[in-house]
Amino acid sequence: MFQYLDRMLLLSFSLVAPEKSGVIFNNTLKDNKTENILLYSNFYGGAGVGVGDFNQDGLEDIFFAGNQVSDQLYFNKGDFHFENVTSSSGIIQDNGWSTGVAVADINADGLLDIYVTRELFDHKPDLRTNLLYINKGNGHFKEMGAQYGLADDSRTRHASFLDYDKDGLLDLFLLTQPPNPGSYSSFFLEQSYYKTVPLKIIQKYRESEICRSKRLSGNRPHRFSKWNLCSRPQ
Repeated sequence: MFQYLDRMLLLSFSLVAPEKSGVIFNNTLKDNKTENILLYSNFYGGAGVGVGDFNQDGLEDIFFAGNQVSDQLYFNKGDFHFENVTSSSGIIQDNGWSTGVAVADINADGLLDIYVTRELFDHKPDLRTNLLYINKGNGHFKEMGAQYGLADDSRTRHASFLDYDKDGLLDLFLLTQPPNPGSYSSFFLEQSYYKTVPLKIIQKYRESEICRSKRLSGNRPHRFSKWNLCSRPQ
């Protein structure tokens, strides 16, 4: 019993306040007319964090991925204090929606590179294209996703580097998804179980007396009930 308690005490953590650490990143989400869970089912899916010694000073640095806020890079200055170097390091801030971070030495030059996965923005592929930051040394990065063939825009949730074919080179596994089928997304019928229902039948059902009665009564059906066909996008 006492051995277990001693082990627990050794594994305890202490909170370092933002005023001490200098890390003030906050992945704040605010739904609005064009960005909300009704349009994007992954709206609250979160982002990611990557940790590595990017500037080779022996201290672990932090890369934060943001959704409605920009990605940020913090260099470790020691004694649990970090410096936000985003603006000077070459990190792109284009209001894209980042979902995950993978850290690896992709080009085998001894420097850790950063791969950022992105999604949402069904009608703006440039804002959902994944980003590859090649570490140029001295705290600077260059986005080179297109040059490395990794500028994928197929809506990626996360990524992982591994030597899949055992040839000594890093390969990449992407976890992707179709367009975000939120209940009021224009892609809902295309991606959901309603896809099995012919559109002519759905249209006829919408025009039926049942749907008209439901709309007039103001009843809001459950998302997965048959009545929900009355309110699907045209």
